[in-house]
Amino acid sequence: MFGKMAIRNIPEEVLTALEALAARNDRSVEAEARIALRSHVQPTVEREIRNTRVAEVGTRLTNVLEQVNQVRGTRTLKPSHIAQAIGEDRASEVEDWFIGQEEPTFTQLASIADYLGCSRDWLQHGDGKMFKVHTERLSESAGEAVEQLLDLNAERPVTFLHLVREESAAGELLIIKQYDDWRCATWTTPIHVSDAIGAGGERALSCLSVTLQLLYAYYTSRRGTRVLVKSYQLPSEACKAIRGGATHPLVPLQDGYERPWWEDFWDEGQFREHADYWVGWKAICERIFRVVSNDDRLNQLREQIARKQHPLFPHEFGIA
Repeated sequence: MFGKMAIRNIPEEVLTALEALAARNDRSVEAEARIALRSHVQPTVEREIRNTRVAEVGTRLTNVLEQVNQVRGTRTLKPSHIAQAIGEDRASEVEDWFIGQEEPTFTQLASIADYLGCSRDWLQHGDGKMFKVHTERLSESAGEAVEQLLDLNAERPVTFLHLVREESAAGELLIIKQYDDWRCATWTTPIHVSDAIGAGGERALSCLSVTLQLLYAYYTSRRGTRVLVKSYQLPSEACKAIRGGATHPLVPLQDGYERPWWEDFWDEGQFREHADYWVGWKAICERIFRVVSNDDRLNQLREQIARKQHPLFPHEFGIA
């Protein structure tokens, strides 16, 4: 018996050879038969596994290319563009990767992942999310937070900064840093831009208020001409899609949800005059403005920024 299988009518010469092999290897005839059967089918199993993997890699390549091509304002990428970008001599081999006919090396997949801005682990192995989503705390120091948001000390500066408030009672804040036409880094944060906060949330929003004021000062200075900052009020389903990592983070932002709340949140001359961006907008702005006014350190920092005397701008404003 072999599992649920009984093998009958084995030719005598085959059985004799099997018995001889079993004796030579000090195994039972049944054990020798199992090994012989496994050796016979193993190449077929391995081919099927390989074919499945090659097909899965091709599907992942196609899926991420489709996501990137949904980003507005970018040219429609084809496998030939990718072949050229990663230094391949011909497009035909790369096209075979996309249709699941040939398998690229891990190095080639890593190069494609870096070019398209997706996760290496996901593209190489199917592990994790197509687009990585990190959880990160924004520094409570306004200067450090602006450097963190814009990667001011990095070799690759941010070209677009997208500040996304979820359209919910909690108002969770998402941050998307865009480096070129489609490559991004996405964060979730513990910050809630709403009245649904306790003492810790109030402190975080107070620091965010001063950070946004400093960000605006930088953005409107000569040094800020290389970056574009936008803010959004995004439905919960769209935010869920971004957090899920299977949707390019820029795609949900394209449906008309831009709202310049980041420019008004900290500015009493604006948030008291403008129409509400969401229910409770003016109440939370007034609350946080009072908190900053009653905090000596934050209030001094706010006044310093208003006078354009923050150390982030030593050359522009003559501060040592």
